[in-house]
Amino acid sequence: MTASFDEARRFLKLASDDFAAFRALAATPHIRQAIAIFHVQQAIEKNMKAVLFTLGAEFRRTHESERGRYPLSNSYQALSR
Repeated sequence: MTASFDEARRFLKLASDDFAAFRALAATPHIRQAIAIFHVQQAIEKNMKAVLFTLGAEFRRTHESERGRYPLSNSYQALSR
């Protein structure tokens, strides 16, 4: 896969939006902390994907992490160059 800077920028913007949601929700007293933290997790995941897009690493856009099969092994090789 070739590097996709446009896709990386798109994911960084999405991550920024998730982080803004976290800050707003965390500052709201009646919102459960877990709901705010969910948006931090989303921001981290999107930032990681932005890095992978920049490196041109191959990965599937699925939610297989719950089953322990998140396909990052090939992406790790790209990061370790």
